[in-house]
Amino acid sequence: MATLFILINCLLLLFWIRLWSDPKGEFYFNPFLSGPIRLVDAVVNALGLPRKLTCLLMLVVGLVFRAALALRFGYEWKLSLGSIFDFTPRMFSFPNLLIFSVLDFLLFIARLWTVYLLIRMITPSNRRDRGTEAFEFSVRPFSLLMPPLRIALLVTVHLLIVLELQMLVTMQLADFQMLDAGVIAGGVRSLPIADWPSGLVSMLKLGCMVAASCADGLNAMRGALITCIIGGLAAMLIGNQIFRQIFAEGLTVILGRFARTPLVAGMMDFTPLIFFFALRLIYGACSGLLLAISAMIA
Repeated sequence: MATLFILINCLLLLFWIRLWSDPKGEFYFNPFLSGPIRLVDAVVNALGLPRKLTCLLMLVVGLVFRAALALRFGYEWKLSLGSIFDFTPRMFSFPNLLIFSVLDFLLFIARLWTVYLLIRMITPSNRRDRGTEAFEFSVRPFSLLMPPLRIALLVTVHLLIVLELQMLVTMQLADFQMLDAGVIAGGVRSLPIADWPSGLVSMLKLGCMVAASCADGLNAMRGALITCIIGGLAAMLIGNQIFRQIFAEGLTVILGRFARTPLVAGMMDFTPLIFFFALRLIYGACSGLLLAISAMIA
């Protein structure tokens, strides 16, 4: 069910990015863009409604459909921040599941934006290939902003999502659990928070959750990397050159400048694997640090 919801998120993403583009005068030679754009425009033309209204309507229908699926099959929805903080719906009702459906899609968008920001940090500014162009189009309107505004917007989005999750816990609509808090607390010295202002403690907890949500971009980037690696190998085995080219160009986008300096031994390029384990180490270090801080102030 989780895989199905991710696929629905990817489908809804097409209508989301179409909200921020003007089809008048657009023509794309990029094969990664032309197909998805034609699909969305076909739906818009079939309904005969204004473009933005149609995209919003499809987003609403998709989010409601996911909530209905979760209710029908008893799916235990869990929103995780940094693999540390878990939020689950307390009441298994349609309105509550619809809230989680919306938050799950917003987290998907926020993590995609985070991945884009991370990739831009390791990609030469003069790169203009079709994979990069398609990726920049998929994160609109985020990619249209100046770099300082991107960071401000990204932090704000993660902050608002965390605040909404905390509000659900306060209203007893969601349950909250911190991963392995007792184990870490046993090995970490607790801070004397009894003497601290309650507002400061709340801000520290909030900051840890926001940082954990931002760190999920590293995990999403790692997931995209392994998908391109496995997908490319599968396409090579079945002899599908189209999908092999798609996954190869996707891998080049994720690796950034490191794609131009491969670590080759014989006929094997170990750059993607090394990059994968590097992301895992960085993500694990960030999660461990945030978990230790959260345990100290718990």
